[in-house]
Amino acid sequence: MIEKIKELLSSDLELNIDSERDEKLIQYINYKAEIHLNRKNGGIEDSIVIGWARHFYLETQENIDKEIKLVVEEKEVIKKEIKKPIEKEKKEEQKEFTLFDFEC
Repeated sequence: MIEKIKELLSSDLELNIDSERDEKLIQYINYKAEIHLNRKNGGIEDSIVIGWARHFYLETQENIDKEIKLVVEEKEVIKKEIKKPIEKEKKEEQKEFTLFDFEC
């Protein structure tokens, strides 16, 4: 995947394509794909992925890291919000006893 992206972007003289950033590029594309697909499975056109890669190489690494960090923090908040109702339901289930529960 990375090699195809680099090949398609090689004609763009504006870009500074750095092999050391390949792992970060993969993370960035995965992050963008997850948002694009609303966290569902699906396909994405090559032109869109190439656009993300071009943006990745044009932006500073600091800006890319900030963008990814914001999404990671957002995911953590969502996970916490999902856990809270589940934990409350479990506690409520544990508190409900009937007289039949205490029979010997």
